[in-house]
Amino acid sequence: QKFLHSPFNDDGIKVVDASGYTDGIVILLSGPGDNQVIGGEQVIVRIDGSGNRVIVDGNGRAINGMATRDLGFSQYSKMVLRFVGSDVGWLVVSE
Repeated sequence: QKFLHSPFNDDGIKVVDASGYTDGIVILLSGPGDNQVIGGEQVIVRIDGSGNRVIVDGNGRAINGMATRDLGFSQYSKMVLRFVGSDVGWLVVSE
């Protein structure tokens, strides 16, 4: 499968519409360096109900111990993540 890599390198809300990506879409969290600040939070919200796959990529850091994590398939699925340091990476605060 091919996935579109959409870089989001800011702290805040990422609104995702995956309806045009039948092969799925990959959302990159903030990259290493100044954008990965301890305590920094990123929120990803899916606004479509297409059921197309949305993969959240830790951009070089783990998400709950894994390189990637799937966002829910239903409309308005969300994931709130917090960066807790380079050793642990990103933790999912809520889904």
